[in-house]
Amino acid sequence: MLLSFLGISGFLLQFLLTAGLQADRSSRATNMMYSQMLFALVLEKLVWGSVPGLISIAGGLLILGIRQAEDEEYSLMLNGEYLAREDGEED
Repeated sequence: MLLSFLGISGFLLQFLLTAGLQADRSSRATNMMYSQMLFALVLEKLVWGSVPGLISIAGGLLILGIRQAEDEEYSLMLNGEYLAREDGEED
């Protein structure tokens, strides 16, 4: 019974998360997805008292850095600066 409840709850959570990401056209919702990593680190320290290793921290920073670079490239595309740079035009 409990396993069925967890399965149905997980399905509903994933469905609602996907529907919410489709409805939001800005990058605000995806930024919230990446902030889950920070909340997980804080809760891990508060609940279990453990600190992740250096490799885990480096991986998290790599993921956040890639996300930031993608966000900057997307804003350049929206402003038209990205296309101008590809055509060889200088600022």
